[in-house]
Amino acid sequence: MPSRFLVIAVVTLTLATGCRATEPPPENRASTPTAPSREAIAFPAPVEISPGPNRWTRVPKEFGEAGGMWSVAATGPKDVWVVGTEHAENPVVLRWNGRRWAEVVPRGPKSPRVVSVSPRGDVWVFGEDAQAWRWTGRGWTHVKGPSGRLLEAAVATAPDEFWITGALRDASPDYQAFLMRWKAGKWTDYQPTPGGNKIEGFSALSPNDVWAVGDSAIIHWDGTTWHSLIPGYPGYPEIRGHDVRPGSRQVTFLYDIAAVSPREVWVVGGLVSSTTSGGTESDNSNSDRGEPVVLRWDGRRWTVMDVPRKDHSRDDVYRHDAFTTIAADGRGGFWVAALFGGSERILRYDGGWTDEGAPPGTSWPDEVADLAKVPGSERMIAVGSEPDYEEDSTGWIWMRS
Repeated sequence: MPSRFLVIAVVTLTLATGCRATEPPPENRASTPTAPSREAIAFPAPVEISPGPNRWTRVPKEFGEAGGMWSVAATGPKDVWVVGTEHAENPVVLRWNGRRWAEVVPRGPKSPRVVSVSPRGDVWVFGEDAQAWRWTGRGWTHVKGPSGRLLEAAVATAPDEFWITGALRDASPDYQAFLMRWKAGKWTDYQPTPGGNKIEGFSALSPNDVWAVGDSAIIHWDGTTWHSLIPGYPGYPEIRGHDVRPGSRQVTFLYDIAAVSPREVWVVGGLVSSTTSGGTESDNSNSDRGEPVVLRWDGRRWTVMDVPRKDHSRDDVYRHDAFTTIAADGRGGFWVAALFGGSERILRYDGGWTDEGAPPGTSWPDEVADLAKVPGSERMIAVGSEPDYEEDSTGWIWMRS
């Protein structure tokens, strides 16, 4: 989703204010572990990135200014979906049929933000105002969303079921999260998860096996309850970064998740080391620095992966490096959008790390908002905006064969 790494800038607000959403029934609250654990897993050593073959091409379609392409999903080689905006709020909904892109915009959407494919292949489009549309194969059916919500993430789990999350519109200046499920024709409110007020990404294996991440939390729905795993509790790896300076405080931010099977789930984000011991903004002792994070679930425990990183120890400016979005390749590897020193790259992991480049003529900084592996093919799709600030940006679509 757009500009997800900017949450780093509001770490103090997020941790201080928490969530003040209306208390739901007990069965709709997220469970939290009861005892802390002091077992630490050290951050692994950094690894090298090899140059890979640059096979990206830019889709020759012009989009209007003040917008971007925010989300991509696919059911197969002849069914790829992209949603976004242009001219501030004008909707863009595109479908690839294996040969060309065509506009398939539902009637009435405002600022489409997410397209999601359920485990059974149902295609849903979600607007910023929490409205939802399901593709029937010939047209769209509309689900009226709850009022007063600003949607930030969503996931489809069945033909008549999905989850949405975001913020309450009237909550300013405090951020107040919401988490809701649509099932069998009705909405149900759930308690925003402990330690994860702001959910950044979802991934679903089935209606009873849904994963999410937000802030520092890893969250799992088992069909009955949301279980929240937060730093300091059993099973959560305490991630230690390389750039540890006297007086620094380290915070993990998790931005996206990809569930492949009950024994293969990937999470990406960043670890920020913040020093608050005085100095000026140009002083190294007062700079925030970050490095990417990848976590893997193997069905029993979470582990921390070896990741590429850049050495910012001599920089006198903020460096919030992170991995911001992920797409699994289905063969034990994945693709990530990597934010390094203010510019983004697309990296691939398949036992080793390669830099997959960008289409010829690309000028950074672009923001890679989302990635998708097309099932039944080797094709990858990336979407985003250029430049990375929305008011002056234009959307783009990249394809890799």
